[in-house]
Amino acid sequence: MNGYDGHKDDLQKRLRRIEGLAATKALETVALSLLSDHLSHCVAEASAEGGQVAADKIREANDAIARLVRS
Repeated sequence: MNGYDGHKDDLQKRLRRIEGLAATKALETVALSLLSDHLSHCVAEASAEGGQVAADKIREANDAIARLVRS
């Protein structure tokens, strides 16, 4: 189960409403929500496992944060 499964419908609704909202703000909200879920579930689990799995997930999270900041 992915971390965002619990509120996937809310995210999809938000994406459908983007046309009526400020697109940048709406997309940032979705991106931050997905990133938060990813950090809370995938990265946390990988960190507990340690080793290369943890290093890969942390790099993946850093890359995602960098993309978000640059956007």
